[in-house]
Amino acid sequence: MRVAALYDIHCNLPALEAVLEDIRRVKVDLIVVGGDVVPGPMPQETMACLLNLDSPTQFIQGNGEREMVARMRGGEADTVPEQYREVVRWAD
Repeated sequence: MRVAALYDIHCNLPALEAVLEDIRRVKVDLIVVGGDVVPGPMPQETMACLLNLDSPTQFIQGNGEREMVARMRGGEADTVPEQYREVVRWAD
């Protein structure tokens, strides 16, 4: 079984698209998307790209996703180092 593991995408859609092109060429059986898809500069576009993949895909939640969910529920990104909290606030 050929598995592609993608981690720390941080909503960098151009880089993700380049990697996905390579993955399509080698015809993997499964894509594992590890944590930290978010936060980053293109969250909606990146999530749409990942959710519309034509290959079997498994997602693993990372601390970036956990913090984004906490923010969406009205909490604060208190487990994220101070220098990165503004990015989390911006992305929600």
